[in-house]
Amino acid sequence: MVMENRAAIIYRALELFFAIGIFLWPGLCLSCDTDLMTLLTGKSPFDSFSQDIFRLASEANDLGQAANEPEAAGRNVHQLMKTWIRFDNQFTQAPPPWAQNDPNWKGKFKELADLIGTFDSRLREKKLTRLHISVLAFSRKLFGLLSAMPSPPEKRSAIRMILDFQKLWDAIEGRNQAKFREGVEALAGEAREYRGYLATPALLISQDFLSKVDQLEKLHLANPASLTIEMSAKVFVAETAFQEMNAMTIEKVEGK
Repeated sequence: MVMENRAAIIYRALELFFAIGIFLWPGLCLSCDTDLMTLLTGKSPFDSFSQDIFRLASEANDLGQAANEPEAAGRNVHQLMKTWIRFDNQFTQAPPPWAQNDPNWKGKFKELADLIGTFDSRLREKKLTRLHISVLAFSRKLFGLLSAMPSPPEKRSAIRMILDFQKLWDAIEGRNQAKFREGVEALAGEAREYRGYLATPALLISQDFLSKVDQLEKLHLANPASLTIEMSAKVFVAETAFQEMNAMTIEKVEGK
C-alpha cells in the first residue's frame, strides 16, 4: 500500500510536470518525433503507406502543439480521426508487402485505434494534459507499424528505442516497477547496440542522447526497480535528447 501511494504521488507529480511544460514552457515539453518519421519514410514519401503514416505523425504533432488551446485541439482531434479512419480502412486488412508477415499487425492497429478513441473524451472533459500524454503514446506506437519495414540497422534500432520509451511511460503510468526495470534494461541495451552501428559523424551527433541513457541506467542500477521522480525525470530528459538527436541528423542530411 505504501509503495502504491508513493507511485501515485510520483505519477501525479509527473502529470504536473507535463502540465507546466505544456502551458508555461512548451519548449520543455515532449513533442511527436516527426524528425524520426522523416528519417524513416523520407520527406517526400513515394508510396501511399509512407505518405499516410507521415501525415498521421504530422497531424499528431499538430495536435500535441495545440494541447493547451481547446478550440484548436478540437479541430486537430477531428482531423486526425478522419485521417486515421481512412488509413485504418486501407491498411488493416491490406498491409504493405513487407508487413504481411507481421503477426501483430492487426493488434497494433487496434491499440492505436483505442488511443485515438480517448482523444475526444479527454478534450470534452478538458483533461488537456492527459490528452497530450495520450497523443505522445499514439505517436510513439505509430512507429511500431514500421518495425518490419526494410531499413538500415540503425534505423530499426531507433524504432525499437522509441517503443522502449513508450514502455517506460506505460510502466510509470501503471506504477509497475518490474515493467519499468525491464524498460530501462531494454532501452540501455538497445542504445549500446545503436552506438555500434554509427560511424564517427553520426556518433558525435548521438553522444548527448547516449550519455543520457547511460545516466538513466546508472541511476536505475543504484536503485533497482525504483520509481522515483528523479528516475522518471531522467526518462523525460533521455527522450528529449533522442528527439534532439533526430533533429540534428535531419539538419545534417539536408546540409543545414
